[in-house]
Amino acid sequence: MTQKKWDYSTSKDNTVIAASSIAGLGLLAVSASALFTPIALIAAATYTAYSVGTAFLASNEKLRKNAFNKLASKGKSRKLESDHPFAKMISKTSKKLGYDTAPDTYVIDRMLLKSTLPLLLRPWAKKLLEGAAHNIFAASPAGGYLLVSEEALNNDMSDASKEFVVAHEMSHIKADKYSLAPYGKVAIKKAANFLAWGTTLALGLSAFGVALPIATGSLAMAFLGINGARLGAHIVNSYGAHIMEKRADSNAVYLTQDKDAALSCMDKIHPVAMKKAPSVLHLWEAHPNYKTRCANIISTAHKIQRDFSSVAANQNAPVTTPQVSKHAQFKK
Repeated sequence: MTQKKWDYSTSKDNTVIAASSIAGLGLLAVSASALFTPIALIAAATYTAYSVGTAFLASNEKLRKNAFNKLASKGKSRKLESDHPFAKMISKTSKKLGYDTAPDTYVIDRMLLKSTLPLLLRPWAKKLLEGAAHNIFAASPAGGYLLVSEEALNNDMSDASKEFVVAHEMSHIKADKYSLAPYGKVAIKKAANFLAWGTTLALGLSAFGVALPIATGSLAMAFLGINGARLGAHIVNSYGAHIMEKRADSNAVYLTQDKDAALSCMDKIHPVAMKKAPSVLHLWEAHPNYKTRCANIISTAHKIQRDFSSVAANQNAPVTTPQVSKHAQFKK
């Protein structure tokens, strides 16, 4: 029987991810067009296009390196040394994925305020700067580079769990390079924030008796409407983002062949409060909730055991029989 080949990025997933991004933007655009004047819409569209453009430019290697060089000259960034254990993990995973060279990896101060970063790098840095020290990397799928905080280099994760995180982020670079979801999230956030802050300012001015025209309804209705549309757009776009994250987790389980390390990693990166939070709170987040991710990891381990008799490329460790870990309360 012919050995099945692992698919890191299925066309079905890519179609759903793209559709959710387009649908989310469409929902926001239709709602905004019903609530605001053409001038406000043009201003919002211009600001959004500018923001998405800067995010896209981060994929340009020369521009991105220049931005990091400026940070390095101020002592706020450095390139990860090739002989560092993390760099070796990245190199090992890169070879499994078929890359001749590992992606550039930059170390920056996690406490560095987002506003102090070069504009070019801001769209891809938020997760790293606001996350816990256990959230090792923030990858730019478009740019193909990795970010790591100083704190994460020395956290208390096991090496096996760190390898899972490396594989997860490397999977984003391999599978999500042409995904619309990251740009869709930037566009939705920037457009909605622009219009929401605009109506907030208008409401404030109106309180002082300054008359401001608006296309449909009152300023208060516009404010509530655009925030409701923003929430809906984020939920729709996040559906695709959740597929991306679960796919990255599945790819990482295949690459590392270590389900227990993956579940241990989930324990580390999800605080107790997040584990107990209702699933509905994750509807508009980029990542699925703790239980969903753990269930997906266990399901992937079963799939590997069932359908893939050999290990991932250049990997010598055998596929272990999946067991339900103490880290997640699920039945086998």
